[in-house]
Amino acid sequence: MTGKMGTVAASFSRGDGSSDSGKWWVAEDQLCQKWTSWMNGKQYCYKLTRQGANVRWVRDDGRSGTARIGG
Repeated sequence: MTGKMGTVAASFSRGDGSSDSGKWWVAEDQLCQKWTSWMNGKQYCYKLTRQGANVRWVRDDGRSGTARIGG
């Protein structure tokens, strides 16, 4: 994946009723984010690899997982 992006302010709500605001940006080919309270307010960066509708992510602390792009 490629592209250019500056820092983006974001505000989201989850299905459980909780919400938070934070920032997303790209640094060193990784997607980074920092929320006010989610993830204990810590900054994390993710290396993303896409295969079709599947995205594998590896966080800078070693945690990893998969996501699916749907429509």
